[in-house]
Amino acid sequence: MESQAALILDYENRSTGDAGFLLRLAGFSVTTVADMAEALNWASQRQRSEQPFALLLIRNLPGDELMGFVRAMHGAGVDVPMLFVTRDAPYDTEAVRAPMEFSGALFFCRPEQIGNAARALVARKLAGNVAKDVA
Repeated sequence: MESQAALILDYENRSTGDAGFLLRLAGFSVTTVADMAEALNWASQRQRSEQPFALLLIRNLPGDELMGFVRAMHGAGVDVPMLFVTRDAPYDTEAVRAPMEFSGALFFCRPEQIGNAARALVARKLAGNVAKDVA
């Protein structure tokens, strides 16, 4: 089976690459970008390709910019589930199996849940269970 492609928005390159490592372990091929404009460009370009991104993982993006970015993606017609990694996400067994839905195609998970959450989110998208509307 061909691996799913994932785009990581590692805002200002502040993490150590652990998210990419965890996604690769979960079977994804990974592209990493450092700013919102680059993420929007990559996602919109790849959406029209033979292998669009199956998910966008967001790290280190300040909370006050997160919803604006989600709306910009939605406004540009980019249909990719977004997984925001934060230590503030609830930690329970249900969250490990499926990311917590926040608004439309934006989900939260804790850093240690990246692999499981990414696989669950892509499975939901393939099953047609990911909301497309953003509040």
